Amino acid sequence: MLNPAELQAGLPVGRMGVELHYYATIGSTNDRAAELARDGAPEGTLVVADEQTAGRGRAGSKWHTPPGSGSLHR
Repeated sequence: MLNPAELQAGLPVGRMGVELHYYATIGSTNDRAAELARDGAPEGTLVVADEQTAGRGRAGSKWHTPPGSGSLHR
Protein backbone atom coordinates (compact mmCIF):
# COMPACT_ATOMS: atom_id res chain seq x y z
CA MET A 1 0.00 0.00 0.00
CA LEU A 2 1.22 3.48 -0.81
CA ASN A 3 2.15 5.71 2.10
CA PRO A 4 1.13 9.35 1.42
CA ALA A 5 3.83 10.83 3.68
CA GLU A 6 6.53 8.70 2.05
CA LEU A 7 5.23 9.60 -1.39
CA GLN A 8 5.28 13.33 -0.58
CA ALA A 9 8.81 13.07 0.83
CA GLY A 10 10.01 11.35 -2.37
CA LEU A 11 8.76 14.09 -4.70
CA PRO A 12 11.24 16.57 -6.13
CA VAL A 13 11.06 20.11 -4.83
CA GLY A 14 9.13 22.26 -7.27
CA ARG A 15 5.67 22.34 -8.75
CA MET A 16 4.81 18.62 -8.83
CA GLY A 17 2.92 17.54 -5.74
CA VAL A 18 2.29 21.05 -4.46
CA GLU A 19 -1.07 19.60 -3.50
CA LEU A 20 -1.23 15.82 -3.04
CA HIS A 21 -4.53 13.92 -3.05
CA TYR A 22 -4.20 10.29 -1.98
CA TYR A 23 -7.00 7.74 -2.15
CA ALA A 24 -6.93 4.14 -0.98
CA THR A 25 -9.49 3.35 -3.72
CA ILE A 26 -10.83 5.55 -6.51
CA GLY A 27 -12.60 5.05 -9.81
CA SER A 28 -10.23 7.13 -11.93
CA THR A 29 -7.38 9.40 -10.88
CA ASN A 30 -7.80 11.23 -14.21
CA ASP A 31 -11.46 11.98 -13.45
CA ARG A 32 -10.59 13.25 -9.97
CA ALA A 33 -7.75 15.40 -11.33
CA ALA A 34 -10.17 16.93 -13.86
CA GLU A 35 -12.64 17.72 -11.06
CA LEU A 36 -9.92 19.34 -8.99
CA ALA A 37 -8.75 21.39 -11.99
CA ARG A 38 -12.30 22.63 -12.61
CA ASP A 39 -12.44 23.63 -8.94
CA GLY A 40 -9.23 25.68 -9.27
CA ALA A 41 -6.57 23.29 -7.97
CA PRO A 42 -3.07 24.74 -8.35
CA GLU A 43 -0.64 23.66 -11.06
CA GLY A 44 1.28 20.62 -9.89
CA THR A 45 -1.64 18.99 -8.08
CA LEU A 46 -1.03 15.25 -7.92
CA VAL A 47 -3.71 12.55 -7.59
CA VAL A 48 -2.60 9.03 -6.63
CA ALA A 49 -4.42 5.91 -5.48
CA ASP A 50 -3.49 2.49 -4.21
CA GLU A 51 -6.41 0.95 -6.14
CA GLN A 52 -8.02 2.29 -9.31
CA THR A 53 -11.26 0.61 -10.42
CA ALA A 54 -12.05 2.58 -13.59
CA GLY A 55 -8.70 3.85 -14.82
CA ARG A 56 -8.29 5.08 -18.36
CA GLY A 57 -5.52 6.35 -20.56
CA ARG A 58 -4.73 7.38 -24.09
CA ALA A 59 -7.05 6.42 -26.92
CA GLY A 60 -9.71 5.32 -24.44
CA SER A 61 -7.72 2.38 -23.06
CA LYS A 62 -9.10 1.17 -19.72
CA TRP A 63 -7.51 -0.72 -16.86
CA HIS A 64 -7.94 -1.79 -13.28
CA THR A 65 -5.12 -1.23 -10.81
CA PRO A 66 -5.48 -3.86 -8.05
CA PRO A 67 -4.64 -2.87 -4.47
CA GLY A 68 -0.93 -3.01 -3.76
CA SER A 69 0.16 -3.20 -7.40
CA GLY A 70 1.36 0.41 -7.48
CA SER A 71 4.59 1.09 -5.68
CA LEU A 72 6.93 3.92 -4.85
CA HIS A 73 10.37 3.56 -6.43
CA ARG A 74 13.25 5.87 -5.58
